[in-house]
Amino acid sequence: MSSITGVLRYPELLDVYKKYKPDFQYEIIDYKQLKLVRTNLVLSTEKLEKTGFKMRDIKEVFEECVKGYLKGL
Repeated sequence: MSSITGVLRYPELLDVYKKYKPDFQYEIIDYKQLKLVRTNLVLSTEKLEKTGFKMRDIKEVFEECVKGYLKGL
C-alpha cells in the first residue's frame, strides 16, 4: 500500500486538467474578494513514512487521476 506526499495548489490542479482539456477555462479569484476565510489542508505523512509506506508524489498521482477521470467520460 502506498500514500501520497507533496503539495498541490488549486492553480496547479487546474493546469493539469487544462493540459488534457485545452478548451477548459478558469479564473483564480482571491478568497478576500469573496469575503471568505482562507482554508488550507496540510496533512503530515511522517507517521506513515516511519512504518515503511512508500510515498508517491501528489502531482504524479493527480495527473493519473485526471487521465482516468477523462477516460471515463
